[in-house]
Amino acid sequence: MSGRKGSWKWKLCLAIVAALIGLMVLAFSSFGQNWARDQVLDGYNQTPEAERRDSAWADRWLALAWWRSTILLDSEGGMEMYREFCGLPKDRRAPNNVFRDWKLESPLCSPDGDKGWGPEHPRAPEAFYNYLVLYDTLESSQFTHAECENYFRLFYTWMLYKTRKVHPNFSKYWPKIVILATRRSYPWANDIDPRAPLAPQAPAE
Repeated sequence: MSGRKGSWKWKLCLAIVAALIGLMVLAFSSFGQNWARDQVLDGYNQTPEAERRDSAWADRWLALAWWRSTILLDSEGGMEMYREFCGLPKDRRAPNNVFRDWKLESPLCSPDGDKGWGPEHPRAPEAFYNYLVLYDTLESSQFTHAECENYFRLFYTWMLYKTRKVHPNFSKYWPKIVILATRRSYPWANDIDPRAPLAPQAPAE
């Protein structure tokens, strides 16, 4: 009888170890990351459009982007996820028409930004800032400067165009981005005002 009990406990122990190994494979493999991304995307798509912006799937998407870029050191994959969250094409090298026609290009929001995540989501400036930190490690300071200007265009200019208000969290990251952009003496584009006079104060932590 005691042998049977021991055998049962031993089998349970093996099952737990196998499950842990399986979880590690999912957490640290490209297959597991793609699977997790697809699960979040499925959850997003199954959520009613009116509820997507406030759904917890946004936090899971950003957590996965952080894990992918920081723990797995997959900077490209992390940047793609951050860009899509903000309403931009996931390929940072693709032609970017968002700032020409103001239509967003992402499966995670509608082209006008009214539905889904995109620039109006409370955590979108955070996502873009995290993207910029990754971008800066792969590109020259000149390209980083240009991409910093796109933060302004998305959360200042686009938001004014769309909602007549600057994103409430714009100023939380803009001072850091200005420092990132001005490490070299590249001039600001004509449509960028680094003072951002219409931006609200950064929210209290």
